[in-house]
Amino acid sequence: MDFALGDVEREYFRRIFRYDRWANREVLASLQAAKEPSTKALRWLGHLAGAGHTWLSRVRGVEPPLAIWPELTLEQSESYLGALGKGWLIYLDELAATGFEGNVIYRNSKGEEFSSAIPDVLSQVLTHGAYHRGQIAAEMRACGETPAMTDFIIAVRKGVLGG
Repeated sequence: MDFALGDVEREYFRRIFRYDRWANREVLASLQAAKEPSTKALRWLGHLAGAGHTWLSRVRGVEPPLAIWPELTLEQSESYLGALGKGWLIYLDELAATGFEGNVIYRNSKGEEFSSAIPDVLSQVLTHGAYHRGQIAAEMRACGETPAMTDFIIAVRKGVLGG
């Protein structure tokens, strides 16, 4: 399917990736504040970084700096997630100039080749992140910790998404 995105859609993706960056920082902060973050939660956080960098590398046509399921410390996760958030915003700025049309051809972790429309890849990254942030929140609650509140509307109310 071909996508011809206009200015509204382009700005939507910029805004929602700013939300994704904020939500990842909030989750990271909640894990840093935990008495002892669970291994599961840390693994999912590392996966957010690993999978995110894998997708960003796919759309850029380069090798990813991380495995999809890396073993990362909180400090390493913070560094990789920070670079990831910046990387997506830079990529989106580049797309605004060159266009969102076209497909990304890539191989999955099993070596199978696929071709996906750029907006579909962007949507995959965003929904995948929300899914795993929810897992982290549930795990934190199960361990008696307080998870981050990462609802989109909270980011809007706090004014963290920019224009």
